[in-house]
Amino acid sequence: MLVMEGIMKDRLQSIDIRHIGTTAENLVMAKLASMRNEVMRTPEHHVYDLQNLNNDCKIEVKSTNIDSREGPNVAFRLSERQFNSNDIDYIVALVFHETDNIFNFDAYIIPHKVVKYISSVSRFGGAKRAGYGDYNERAFTFSIDGKHTRQPYVANLGKNKWNLLTSKKATMTRNKNKLIKQMITKFKRWYLIDNPNVKHITKETKTGHKNWYKCIHCQNKPVSRCDMRTHLERVHGLNIMKDNKSQEVKHYKRVRKNGKFVKGRH
Repeated sequence: MLVMEGIMKDRLQSIDIRHIGTTAENLVMAKLASMRNEVMRTPEHHVYDLQNLNNDCKIEVKSTNIDSREGPNVAFRLSERQFNSNDIDYIVALVFHETDNIFNFDAYIIPHKVVKYISSVSRFGGAKRAGYGDYNERAFTFSIDGKHTRQPYVANLGKNKWNLLTSKKATMTRNKNKLIKQMITKFKRWYLIDNPNVKHITKETKTGHKNWYKCIHCQNKPVSRCDMRTHLERVHGLNIMKDNKSQEVKHYKRVRKNGKFVKGRH
């Protein structure tokens, strides 16, 4: 038994990178089966990959290797058909940490509505992949460790939470809606969307359009999103990741200390 298990592991570890998609689907199916769920693989070119027959949860599986990520973030793509579908419950994005060990991975379980929202406001949304002709795709990108600035707080909320896919149907729907609200709220706060302290300004440039942000409490010129986050924190004492309506807007003087501006007296 141990010998057969070792042989199977060696075969799986040496799998060709071209079959990483099928490998990811098999890993998700195996994980759900180990949790006593009956999972069905859909026909090829179906809008989603897997269906949990226990609770009718419909799953689209995506995968990438950490070595092929875009900078400090990982990126996945949905076809236009998948993007507009109302049938998908969750996107399960597998991130493999080693090229020769498929068992070393993390699963980021994200509601389809969250991916659709992120993709609709992303500057990469609707990008075309070379070699696919007119095959439109939508990209969604996030940080895998929460240390970087592109969607750092969103995907980690569903990291390796397999119970989101296996609970009873009513509970699954309730948990999904709760997670959708949490993820979109955090995404909006990080990107200063609907922030009551900020006025959003879009300026057209030669390469497209650029977003600028102006503080409604000051007479300063519009600045970048990163500078505006710093301004709200250091000048007005606001934590953008908390509910803005419950926070008092303060006005600190900025004091230069050791060559850097820091928050001074009220």
